[in-house]
Amino acid sequence: MRFDIARDDERRQLIVTVSGPVTTEDVSKLIAAVRGESVSTYGLLYDAREIDVNGEMTAYYIRDLAASARLHAPLGGASIAIVTNNEALHGLARMYASLIEGSGYLVEVFQDRESAARWLDETSIDRH
Repeated sequence: MRFDIARDDERRQLIVTVSGPVTTEDVSKLIAAVRGESVSTYGLLYDAREIDVNGEMTAYYIRDLAASARLHAPLGGASIAIVTNNEALHGLARMYASLIEGSGYLVEVFQDRESAARWLDETSIDRH
């Protein structure tokens, strides 16, 4: 998996664009890179429209990923928008959102980047 991280300081968003085949190891590296950006008050936009979800992205893995996220949830909360047009990934993303509900993270899944960015703008205003 390849990923690119861009900061939009004006909108207070971190935009993460991912592409290619994804492994669980790739996801761990991505999470570490995002945490390294030190932008806990920024909304996160994951554009995952160009990734290839393979057999490693199972419901069990998503459950473990959500459990880890709950342990590392920022005190003030964080908004996360996931953009995908892949039906399987959409289902896994919705499952993730459900599993971390109540942890401080607010997660929504979108089919287009513009709607996701707009939602992050709105939730950012509500949270800060």
